[in-house]
Amino acid sequence: MSQYKVRPIYNIIKERTDSLGINISVPGSKSITNRALLAAALADGESTLKGLAKGDDVDAFLSCLKDLGFKLTLDDNKKNVTVKGSNGQIPLKKASINVNSAGTAARFLTTLLALSDGEYHIDASEQMRKRPMGDLINALKAVGAEFIFEGKENSLPYTVKGIGKNISVNEVTVDITKSSQFLSGLILAAPLLPDGFKVKMAGKHSLSYVDMSVEVMESFGLRPLYESDCVTIKGGSYKGRVYDIEPDMSSAAYVYSMCPLLGVPACVKGVGESSIQSDFGFIKMLCQMGCEMNMENGALVLYPPSDKVIKGITIDMDDCPDQAMTMAVIACFADKPTMITGLDSLKYKESDRLNAIVTELTKRGIKTESTEDSINVYPGPITPGVVDTYDDHRMAMAFSLMGLRQDGIIIDNPECVNKTFPDYFEALDALCDYVEK
Repeated sequence: MSQYKVRPIYNIIKERTDSLGINISVPGSKSITNRALLAAALADGESTLKGLAKGDDVDAFLSCLKDLGFKLTLDDNKKNVTVKGSNGQIPLKKASINVNSAGTAARFLTTLLALSDGEYHIDASEQMRKRPMGDLINALKAVGAEFIFEGKENSLPYTVKGIGKNISVNEVTVDITKSSQFLSGLILAAPLLPDGFKVKMAGKHSLSYVDMSVEVMESFGLRPLYESDCVTIKGGSYKGRVYDIEPDMSSAAYVYSMCPLLGVPACVKGVGESSIQSDFGFIKMLCQMGCEMNMENGALVLYPPSDKVIKGITIDMDDCPDQAMTMAVIACFADKPTMITGLDSLKYKESDRLNAIVTELTKRGIKTESTEDSINVYPGPITPGVVDTYDDHRMAMAFSLMGLRQDGIIIDNPECVNKTFPDYFEALDALCDYVEK
């Protein structure tokens, strides 16, 4: 395990007299990539996915599909993949897979295998073994799937026996309070249920990610009926196609956050207002803090507040909880306290993120007040020191932003960003080099 000392460049930028802007490329969207991979694998015909996301989560998804017998061919740069669709079948009827720490792989592939006609063993990292699966498993048991747990009930690792043709119901309810991926997994696996299926949702959480799943399904030729409390699939199959994956808005959010923090424009190639990713909403939140956005040459450019003052706001982040840490860091530099709500799912992520935010901000001298689903961040002087990242990629990237303004911020275990943005700290170094030259 290593550490990364962030270079403070804010004061250098303030002293420069020339114009300066941030333009950093980010990988493809992990969330879209893994949804498109599943649709392509089940499609009738061949698909080519362009602009794949990088990172451990996508590597895990690709590896699992290969271990299930799907035929995938990556290009030399791993930017594009050709997938030979199986037309709604899983090639191998018995296999073992390891989803590592990928929540999308764990939830989507568990559902896929439970609705199949085979028997499969699924393992995961220690981190993923601790994350919630029970509400999804209970829904799958209700339609006839069987699970044999090796350790804790309703937790990975386990063996799943698929329902095959023995589905006894055409409707199921799933509680998505802890993760909307439970609902997404059930609807994405629709081609395994050719007679159609209705999934009713209990609870509410990050429905924008369900919107994304529906968008990907429609792109591959299936049009589910998406209502306020349920999604109905009328049967059918995905169709192979060429599919372009958007840049990852979760990664882009860190780049755009540099705009108000450093007081300069920021742009990410390929990001536009038509994005289907929920974290695009974070850009609008930055505008509430005083930034302005404009489309220029096909890409979104964010401009800092005209008065250089970051405004403290009250904001509900239920639709983009992955950026709660980022918002909390920016709030440290605002003109008044920022209240962030809609955070009840944070404890179920790669770490207990709400507790992690409070702990790390407190260590840095920032006053916070928190409840089970909210945090109030009071701006103030920041104490230098080491930020623990809890093996959580988003903690590492979010708190690195603090170091761009405050000297002495050190990120512990920076390698955890390999999960979704392996080149993040290289990109940060390149930015600092550019500013300091």
